[in-house]
Parts: sequence; C-alpha cells; structure tokens
Amino acid sequence: MLTDRRAIEEWLTQIGITNYTIYGTFRVNVYGNVNLSGRGLGQLPIQFGVVTGSFDCSYSELISLKGAPLYVSGTFNCSYNSLTSLEGAPLYVGGDFLCTHNRFTSLKGAPSYVGGEFVYNSQALRTLEEAPPYVIESILNPR
Repeated sequence: MLTDRRAIEEWLTQIGITNYTIYGTFRVNVYGNVNLSGRGLGQLPIQFGVVTGSFDCSYSELISLKGAPLYVSGTFNCSYNSLTSLEGAPLYVGGDFLCTHNRFTSLKGAPSYVGGEFVYNSQALRTLEEAPPYVIESILNPR
C-alpha cells in the first residue's frame, strides 16, 4: 500500500482521478466516480475514504478488498475478482453492492447498509450467518 503522498498523487493521476483530497494517514476521498475495472491490480494500492460517486474495481484480479472506501454514495462493484472474503468492503453503499463471480464462503465483512440491491452468486457461499442483518433482509426479501 502506498504511504507516500507523492506516490499516491502520481498513481491517482495515472488512473485519471483528479478531484480528490488526501488526508490523515494517507486516506483518499474522491469527489466523483472511481473506475479501476480491468486494471489487473491484485490489490488496491491506496486507502480510499469516501467516494461520492460509484466505485468499480471489477475484473481487477483482486484477492482482498483492503483499501476499499469506507463510504460509497453510488454503486460498489467488486465482481469478477478472486476474493475469498468481503472483509474490507465499504460500511455504507448508497446504491447497489455487486460482488458476483468471486470465491467467498460467507458474507462476513459485507456492508452494514446497502441502499440498492445486494447482488452475489458465489457458489462457495455456505452461510448467511455472518452477514449484517440489513444485508440478510435484502437478500431474502429483494425489492
């Protein structure tokens, strides 16, 4: 994980994010959308804080959600990765939470709140026990 302000700024510029603030322990707030889809990252190189738009890290070969934002106003998409856990996922997602085609076995670490749909299809999923109550409700009683 990048912990040097200059390296973080260079990385953000490289991926086309220009409207951001770096604060505290190098946490990055982004004012707008973040699209990291298909970048083959393996892991997120910075710690995001708040993203006021949507956050898409699908098809990025992620093995962990460490570094994912804590709060996403729009949709959060981490589909088509190699995730074995949702730990590190945002606590709050204002839109849909998409986590299809991964390898997690439980929903531990899922967001506490999802304003839209919670969409998953992990064939390895064995239990809903560790999922937050709001997520279980949205899975069992979709809109």
